[in-house]
Amino acid sequence: MPHSPNPCPDCRRYPLVRSGLELYSSVKASFQVIAEASDGYQAIELALEHKPDLAVLDVGMPRLNGTDAAQHISSRLPSARL
Repeated sequence: MPHSPNPCPDCRRYPLVRSGLELYSSVKASFQVIAEASDGYQAIELALEHKPDLAVLDVGMPRLNGTDAAQHISSRLPSARL
């Protein structure tokens, strides 16, 4: 998958949300899912690696919830929208 100017690491556990975002990304060229994480720690790692414009986080992620992951990401990537 080629990188877009507006990458979005995406951390979610719901297949319907994943399908919806993937469908949206296929229709809107400026939006692309570039990574998926299985827990909050991996979300932080992927966000730091990909430096997204937008990160979609699930508040119920295992090991580290989305709220705490968002705080970590925001402190290191203040321009990322969460």
